[in-house]
Amino acid sequence: MELLTNEHAESQTAKHPRAKTTLFSRVQSVKLKKGVLMFVTIGVDGLEEHFFLIRDKNVVLIKKNSGDMPGNSIKFDDDGHNTLLVTIPNTFDIDLMDAMTAAF
Repeated sequence: MELLTNEHAESQTAKHPRAKTTLFSRVQSVKLKKGVLMFVTIGVDGLEEHFFLIRDKNVVLIKKNSGDMPGNSIKFDDDGHNTLLVTIPNTFDIDLMDAMTAAF
């Protein structure tokens, strides 16, 4: 049995090489319907619609205060291990539990 050294422990807790964070700013509205996250941002050419399929993926939806990110943004954190954390600030009026359990 191999003992866990400090160097070995640090390499296990380090960020995966394919891990990345994407922050969508200037978000105007957010909806979650039938397993699809839909949001609208203001882009260079006007309003842009974004659609992201939540169902059938390893996605963790997080609704929290926007203390560490702008209130009009949505953050996607890919951990590099097939799990995506989607953070939606409380500034958007959306009930994640209700939206995900609604009948199709």
